[in-house]
Amino acid sequence: MVNDIISVNGISKSFGPISALCDVSLSVQQGLVTAIVGDNGSGKSTLIKLLSGNLAPDAGTITVEGREHTHLTIAQALQMGIRTVYQDLSLDDWKNSYENIFLGHERMHGPFLDRCRMEREAAEQYGWEEVCVVPRPHAGGSWATTCWKQCKDPIAVEEIRAHAGIDIGGTLIGMHLRRVAVPVRLSLSRIGEANILCARTRPKLIGGERAKYTEED
Repeated sequence: MVNDIISVNGISKSFGPISALCDVSLSVQQGLVTAIVGDNGSGKSTLIKLLSGNLAPDAGTITVEGREHTHLTIAQALQMGIRTVYQDLSLDDWKNSYENIFLGHERMHGPFLDRCRMEREAAEQYGWEEVCVVPRPHAGGSWATTCWKQCKDPIAVEEIRAHAGIDIGGTLIGMHLRRVAVPVRLSLSRIGEANILCARTRPKLIGGERAKYTEED
């Protein structure tokens, strides 16, 4: 079809006397998610390895964006935009998601890893919200970076939600409060030229007009 970005025709692959794939044809169309489902040993992984250049077929052709190939190399597949995200046993537990996606073909800026580019490309490709879970001096602050390096088994949380807070200057930078925030009026409203904001939290009120919030209701 005209909008096929990848297609295979008559693909076969054997390992000695064992036939993993026999005369397989498949097309992947632009803008659609294509799922390959089957029992263990049905040849799913073999087909993916043929498309990603890790194996060469015994017969058949692979067509990518209109160009027909008898087989692909890993370099060709990467250049054509074919990426393989492997199962958990093949992942590097010491690397985060985008580092595993680009494992073996990392984006470089001169001699250095271009982490920002890899994060951005992975986020754009998979529709992720771009985040960084390992603090760095310019993404999390020097204090967080130092603490991360000094801890034996560090973890990072996205945010801390407090039960109450006070903010000077009206910036609300440190006012990470739980829902629902309720203003607190203080006798002192300013320190010098800076305004003071204070708030506490209460549980959410849910249920609509007929809901009861106290035993007396």
